[in-house]
Amino acid sequence: MDRELREYLDRHFDRLEERIGALADRVGAVEERMGALEDRMTRTEVAVEEIRDQVRLVAEGHNLLYGAICRHYDEVRDELRFVQSLLKTWNDLVTNRLRELERRVREKAG
Repeated sequence: MDRELREYLDRHFDRLEERIGALADRVGAVEERMGALEDRMTRTEVAVEEIRDQVRLVAEGHNLLYGAICRHYDEVRDELRFVQSLLKTWNDLVTNRLRELERRVREKAG
Protein backbone atom coordinates (compact mmCIF):
# COMPACT_ATOMS: atom_id res chain seq x y z
CA MET A 1 0.00 0.00 0.00
CA ASP A 2 1.33 3.36 -0.84
CA ARG A 3 2.03 5.93 1.74
CA GLU A 4 -0.65 8.46 0.75
CA LEU A 5 -3.38 5.87 0.83
CA ARG A 6 -2.22 4.70 4.22
CA GLU A 7 -2.20 8.25 5.61
CA TYR A 8 -5.66 8.87 4.13
CA LEU A 9 -7.03 5.71 5.66
CA ASP A 10 -5.39 6.52 9.02
CA ARG A 11 -6.95 10.01 9.01
CA HIS A 12 -10.30 8.58 7.94
CA PHE A 13 -10.25 5.90 10.67
CA ASP A 14 -9.10 8.46 13.25
CA ARG A 15 -12.12 10.66 12.36
CA LEU A 16 -14.38 7.61 12.52
CA GLU A 17 -13.00 6.72 15.94
CA GLU A 18 -13.59 10.30 17.13
CA ARG A 19 -17.16 10.26 15.81
CA ILE A 20 -17.80 6.85 17.38
CA GLY A 21 -16.35 8.15 20.67
CA ALA A 22 -18.59 11.23 20.49
CA LEU A 23 -21.60 9.03 19.74
CA ALA A 24 -20.71 6.76 22.66
CA ASP A 25 -20.52 9.81 24.94
CA ARG A 26 -23.91 11.00 23.69
CA VAL A 27 -25.43 7.53 24.17
CA GLY A 28 -23.98 7.45 27.69
CA ALA A 29 -25.51 10.85 28.46
CA VAL A 30 -28.88 9.71 27.08
CA GLU A 31 -28.69 6.54 29.17
CA GLU A 32 -27.97 8.63 32.28
CA ARG A 33 -30.94 10.87 31.52
CA MET A 34 -33.13 7.82 30.94
CA GLY A 35 -32.01 6.37 34.26
CA ALA A 36 -32.80 9.66 36.01
CA LEU A 37 -36.21 9.75 34.31
CA GLU A 38 -36.92 6.17 35.38
CA ASP A 39 -36.04 7.04 38.99
CA ARG A 40 -38.23 10.12 38.83
CA MET A 41 -41.07 8.11 37.33
CA THR A 42 -40.80 5.52 40.09
CA ARG A 43 -40.88 8.23 42.78
CA THR A 44 -43.88 9.82 41.06
CA GLU A 45 -45.73 6.50 40.94
CA VAL A 46 -45.06 5.96 44.64
CA ALA A 47 -46.28 9.47 45.46
CA VAL A 48 -49.43 8.99 43.37
CA GLU A 49 -50.15 5.71 45.14
CA GLU A 50 -49.70 7.38 48.53
CA ILE A 51 -52.07 10.17 47.49
CA ARG A 52 -54.58 7.60 46.24
CA ASP A 53 -54.45 5.85 49.63
CA GLN A 54 -54.90 9.15 51.46
CA VAL A 55 -57.86 10.11 49.28
CA ARG A 56 -59.39 6.70 49.97
CA LEU A 57 -58.97 7.27 53.72
CA VAL A 58 -60.53 10.73 53.48
CA ALA A 59 -63.48 9.31 51.54
CA GLU A 60 -63.98 6.56 54.13
CA GLY A 61 -63.81 9.14 56.92
CA HIS A 62 -66.30 11.32 55.07
CA ASN A 63 -68.71 8.41 54.77
CA LEU A 64 -68.38 7.62 58.48
CA LEU A 65 -68.95 11.25 59.45
CA TYR A 66 -71.88 11.59 57.09
CA GLY A 67 -73.50 8.50 58.60
CA ALA A 68 -72.93 9.79 62.13
CA ILE A 69 -74.36 13.19 61.22
CA CYS A 70 -77.43 11.55 59.68
CA ARG A 71 -77.98 9.42 62.77
CA HIS A 72 -77.52 12.42 65.05
CA TYR A 73 -79.89 14.47 62.90
CA ASP A 74 -82.54 11.75 63.19
CA GLU A 75 -82.09 11.61 66.98
CA VAL A 76 -82.32 15.39 67.32
CA ARG A 77 -85.38 15.49 65.06
CA ASP A 78 -87.10 12.83 67.16
CA GLU A 79 -86.23 14.62 70.39
CA LEU A 80 -87.49 17.91 68.95
CA ARG A 81 -90.77 16.28 68.01
CA PHE A 82 -91.05 14.91 71.55
CA VAL A 83 -90.38 18.36 73.05
CA GLN A 84 -92.92 19.90 70.68
CA SER A 85 -95.52 17.35 71.79
CA LEU A 86 -94.74 18.09 75.46
CA LEU A 87 -95.04 21.82 74.83
CA LYS A 88 -98.37 21.30 73.08
CA THR A 89 -99.60 19.20 75.99
CA TRP A 90 -98.46 21.80 78.54
CA ASN A 91 -99.98 24.57 76.45
CA ASP A 92 -103.29 22.69 76.31
CA LEU A 93 -103.20 22.08 80.09
CA VAL A 94 -102.37 25.69 80.89
CA THR A 95 -105.06 26.92 78.52
CA ASN A 96 -107.64 24.61 80.11
CA ARG A 97 -106.64 25.65 83.65
CA LEU A 98 -106.81 29.30 82.65
CA ARG A 99 -110.27 28.83 81.18
CA GLU A 100 -111.35 26.99 84.35
CA LEU A 101 -110.04 29.82 86.53
CA GLU A 102 -111.73 32.42 84.36
CA ARG A 103 -114.99 30.46 84.62
CA ARG A 104 -114.70 30.31 88.43
CA VAL A 105 -113.94 34.01 88.64
CA ARG A 106 -117.00 34.80 86.51
CA GLU A 107 -119.17 32.53 88.69
CA LYS A 108 -118.00 34.23 91.88
CA ALA A 109 -118.39 37.65 90.38
CA GLY A 110 -121.78 36.97 88.89
